[in-house]
Amino acid sequence: MSAYELEQADILSDYLDAQESDAAPRPLQLDRETAGFARRLHALLAAPAPSPEFLGELGRRLERESSSLPVRKPVQRRSGPSMPLRRFSAALAAAMAVGLVSVFGVLNFGGDTQTASAREVLDRASAASSSLEFEPFAVVETIDGRAGNATLWADRLPGLTGTETIRGTTVRRFESATRWRVEESLAAYAGSGQEIARFERVAVADGTSLWVLDPVANSVTVQDIDAPGYLGPVFPHGGGALDLRVVLREAATCHNPDLTGRESVGGRDAYVIDLGASSCIRAAGALAPLQGHRVLWVDTETYMVLRVDQYSGIDGELLSRTAATEVEVGSAGGVGQFSFTPPAGALVQDLRTGTVADSGQFLAALQQVGADAGFRVFVPLLVPAGLVGTHPRIDPLDGQLRVVYAAEPGGRLDPRDIEVRQGRATYDLLVAATEDAEAITTPGGTVWLRRGSFDAGTGTGLAYAAMILRDGTFVTVQGFAHSPEELVRIALSVQAIPGALPAAAAPEPRTIEQLRDEAPYRVFVPSLPPAGLVAEHPFVRAEGSAFGTIEIQYRGADGRTALVVRNGQPECCGGIGGASGREVRLANGTAATVLTESYPGEDRLVVAWRAGETLVLLASSVLSEDQMIAIASMMSDVSTPGRTELPPRLASP
Repeated sequence: MSAYELEQADILSDYLDAQESDAAPRPLQLDRETAGFARRLHALLAAPAPSPEFLGELGRRLERESSSLPVRKPVQRRSGPSMPLRRFSAALAAAMAVGLVSVFGVLNFGGDTQTASAREVLDRASAASSSLEFEPFAVVETIDGRAGNATLWADRLPGLTGTETIRGTTVRRFESATRWRVEESLAAYAGSGQEIARFERVAVADGTSLWVLDPVANSVTVQDIDAPGYLGPVFPHGGGALDLRVVLREAATCHNPDLTGRESVGGRDAYVIDLGASSCIRAAGALAPLQGHRVLWVDTETYMVLRVDQYSGIDGELLSRTAATEVEVGSAGGVGQFSFTPPAGALVQDLRTGTVADSGQFLAALQQVGADAGFRVFVPLLVPAGLVGTHPRIDPLDGQLRVVYAAEPGGRLDPRDIEVRQGRATYDLLVAATEDAEAITTPGGTVWLRRGSFDAGTGTGLAYAAMILRDGTFVTVQGFAHSPEELVRIALSVQAIPGALPAAAAPEPRTIEQLRDEAPYRVFVPSLPPAGLVAEHPFVRAEGSAFGTIEIQYRGADGRTALVVRNGQPECCGGIGGASGREVRLANGTAATVLTESYPGEDRLVVAWRAGETLVLLASSVLSEDQMIAIASMMSDVSTPGRTELPPRLASP
């Protein structure tokens, strides 16, 4: 738990301990989510003569919401988001998706509204804000103001200084507590008028699931919907530090409201209620701009809050104005608004209960293959929309589990397909697979990215690949028509399937002595490598024979490979042992061949010779022929490379 979370827990504990006193402090140092929970708890506990139905609902609500409350527990270091987008808490989902001025008060209280006092209007608006029963409606609202304090906007518009102008629009359509749609657009502008930050989101509740789209990242999160939880602290006025339910509840004790008249807002008749400044807010930090007075416009018929003006507690000037510009009660705004289909190419994270793979049959097949193969099996949570996991199989060439997420399952190959390969991680596999790859350090771990060269016009080229090590399993995500950034996000989202084998230890390199014991041939290393070169751990490259070749790479001060030493059987190494070249004599009289081998981006000088049943090769793009022959003349099958290190791409960041 972070220091911030511990501080929040302490403040909440003090607040709850003091509830027996009428002078209990208001928890306004709490963040929005925790403060909203504390106030709801206080209001519910203070309710007079609770009915059995009320007590039952209270128990259910406390059980749901307590899961998001910070508690004291040992500080743990997060290993990173194997699930990069964690399941939303109820209050966070509410702030994201149901930030709603207009749901409040879509109940007709009746009565003589002509003679209503400010207190009566606020009481009715507050009661309406807690109800889940309301008529369908559609509202368009705008926000216009100043940032005031960058902290207030950090969750949506990070990187502000507090001097920016904020403008945005939100469209809300509600049919019921589980069928609604909210489209948000918010931007921050510098004094010059230049846009410097933007936030966009679309949230759709389709009756059973909540879909949240980030249009900028083209990513979607879907999870089960819990209507009472999501309709919690709902609309964050004044920069996100206070929500409307809290404002309405505090009006009874923290304000001296005044009904100053009636005006039209969004074509609706509304009471104008000047709350004045809050006596409950303590002058400190990020909350200071919110200590000025507030003015509410409350619908005279439905008791919706149609507009909120928040004045700054620092300079007294208008800080923000959120106002409905269009209001339609009795209609949710059109058929088809409450269904959702992820846009083409979107990364979809499915957090619904019981959904890890595409189907039960697919998951069962993965479990069986994983058990047979003997390693922990993973599936990606973020898969582009429209792709379906096909039957998993073990590749007979390398023993890896192969799953294709296909655009046309059972049909032709498509550039949009994504292949996920995985197998038990060994040091040999890690070194060979990540060679020449770009190491990307993220909070979720290191991802190795191999950039391809696919040409969409001709349909030819090499695939892109993102690779990650998870619990002893090496996972590769590769595709042609997806950006490297997409593949990295997919790789970071992999999660072990239910029933997966236990995690395995991280792979360790073997020593040259261990490899000599295992190899079916003698293994030679330089007795005296050039000064200034650092030897990396030896590894086995799967090439040319059942055992493969033993390779040691030496790197220079610039981190680049300066010398490669390989030992294998005569038939190894792409036939280079039998290639024609210029013959030279080593100092010990052995005949060797000198030739040039082409690699991507460079040519390497190669010196190759036979030592009994071992083919020995030296390769370098930086050493001269004389240096290579000198090294070859001092090779020994009993020498060791001395101190060895991990390649930089595999070393811990």
